[in-house]
Amino acid sequence: WQYVAAAAVVVQMCTPTFVLDSFDGHIVLYFNLFKQFSALGYAMALTRDKCAPLVSRAWPVMIPLLIFCAPSTNFFVAGVPTYPWLPRLLDRYQYTAGSFLCTFVVDRVGRVFAAHGVTRPLPRGVNTGTLLSFVFHPTFIVAWVLLVPEGRHVHPFLLTLVMVLLFVLLVRGLLERGD
Repeated sequence: WQYVAAAAVVVQMCTPTFVLDSFDGHIVLYFNLFKQFSALGYAMALTRDKCAPLVSRAWPVMIPLLIFCAPSTNFFVAGVPTYPWLPRLLDRYQYTAGSFLCTFVVDRVGRVFAAHGVTRPLPRGVNTGTLLSFVFHPTFIVAWVLLVPEGRHVHPFLLTLVMVLLFVLLVRGLLERGD
């Protein structure tokens, strides 16, 4: 059912022709897609033991699918740079379907590694710290820009690294205090 849910989201979100040139109802509907990604990820986590492998049993099928759904190497400004709204229907289908395919591939690879005992537990505080970084990153970025005079000129990678480290260390400190 996970594949059916992903296909339904792709059709639901890629078929309409939105014009995303301002912050209005269209962009709110567009960002609904990313809520659907989160909901599907949650459902995948809950039904992990109930969902049998489908495509991974014939994994070579995935290679042409991933190639077909890979984004173009040409940069194209469309909508928001991190979540482009591409003007052509086929491009939207390819980009969004490729995003879901990558999610399924990473999930299956993680399951296979876990089943073979290859994975190791995360260090204490990393799991919750990175989750908090994801949830509170807009607040952190606004506070960073307001509190650090030259904060706007920091490279995004460095800012992300600082944010994640701060949240991980905060959670780790709270966990050690509780012990």
